[in-house]
Amino acid sequence: MPDSVETWRLYAAEHSVPLGKTINDLDDLQAFYDDVMSSDWWRTNIPYNPTLKVEVAGHHFTNGEGIEQHVSYQEYEPQRYGRATPSKISILPEHLCDMIALHELAHAVQPRFEYVRPRQPDRIPEHRALSAHGPGFAGVFAELVREFGDGAIHDDLRDAYAHFGVPCLSLSEYVAAAESSIAAEADYISMHEETEAYLKELAAERERTGQVLPTPQGRIPTMTWGDWLRFVRGKHYGRFGPGRMTQAQWADMVSPVERCTRKQISLLERAEKMPHEVRLRRIAMCMMVALGMDPIWMRHTLGLVRWDCGIDLDELRVLNPEWVDLVEELNRLGEERPPRWTADSYD
Repeated sequence: MPDSVETWRLYAAEHSVPLGKTINDLDDLQAFYDDVMSSDWWRTNIPYNPTLKVEVAGHHFTNGEGIEQHVSYQEYEPQRYGRATPSKISILPEHLCDMIALHELAHAVQPRFEYVRPRQPDRIPEHRALSAHGPGFAGVFAELVREFGDGAIHDDLRDAYAHFGVPCLSLSEYVAAAESSIAAEADYISMHEETEAYLKELAAERERTGQVLPTPQGRIPTMTWGDWLRFVRGKHYGRFGPGRMTQAQWADMVSPVERCTRKQISLLERAEKMPHEVRLRRIAMCMMVALGMDPIWMRHTLGLVRWDCGIDLDELRVLNPEWVDLVEELNRLGEERPPRWTADSYD
């Protein structure tokens, strides 16, 4: 979640563990995954059995600062869940090593939902979606690294997680969580199947009656920099009582450090890209800190870092002392266990 620091903790822990074996090319990558997924250990301990599509490519995009970035990533086929979920893994050429390959594979087999209650007929399931870098991901990644990483250098990943305070399931806890998720995913599968059957029935009825629907007009808009600010404000529904947090309320939170009004908040929420004006960047940084947002999310999604906004931790302490204490603690932990490699561009 963007309002926690779990991704920062997890990446800091991973970066403190040396990288392992280099993978030469796509054939080697595919062979590596084939060896892992055909092993007795995999069949015994991984409830999922995903169908993998593997490529050496990555994804290229422009971040909130207008800087082009390149990432390795894993994604599920839309509207497909379950034990054999089709999954795509795309790794940048510079990321071809077992550590990052196993990181992306862990995403393909991590628990996705916490089972809440059986789905009611014709209703959306009520299961709780789990975080992409939560305890289930950390647990299965640590086990994959220990079992298939190159040598003893990987054996201390769980120690690194403990050092940085990363919540991490044990192997048995992961298996139970994955089975629970698969049960929840079955509800989503049935919902999609019912929806597809209804749409086919509707199309057949329209064909029988000769009903012609108008051609849809318009386009799907691209998520802008300001849209992310509106997303963050929307997440804090009910913070000041019934209803959504208002722009004026957000401005009041920020004003003890950088005086602003609802108009400036509105201007930032309408921005296509991060503004060049330092004062507006300061306001945006204060907006995020006031709500306790993850610095890693702020950097990679919005392009916001405090040293580019002309603001220091003492100023930010006025807005959110707990956030500043947490940042200082994580910086201290990072000094005690410094990174051995860096690769900001992987999910």
